[in-house]
Amino acid sequence: MSLQVDFEILVMLNTAILFTIAFLLSKELRTRLILGSINIVTWFALSLAFVASQPSFPVFAMVFFAVGLIFTITLIHESISMFKEKRWKTEMD
Repeated sequence: MSLQVDFEILVMLNTAILFTIAFLLSKELRTRLILGSINIVTWFALSLAFVASQPSFPVFAMVFFAVGLIFTITLIHESISMFKEKRWKTEMD
């Protein structure tokens, strides 16, 4: 049994991987928030694409949904900690 994945899903997978690499390499707060948001959307869209594909691949859909959920939690944690740090710096000045 061979795994046949549509070309559109492969393009979405490559896009998600590129946004993930860009998110992990970015240093600035605003850039990380924007890239992280786009990253989350691409992983969730990829999960939905695997559910909607013919034939359906629910295992891959759940894996990519979990990756999107992990990036969501990471982005929320990073944004809260960075805003606390930024607020602490302004209070100290």
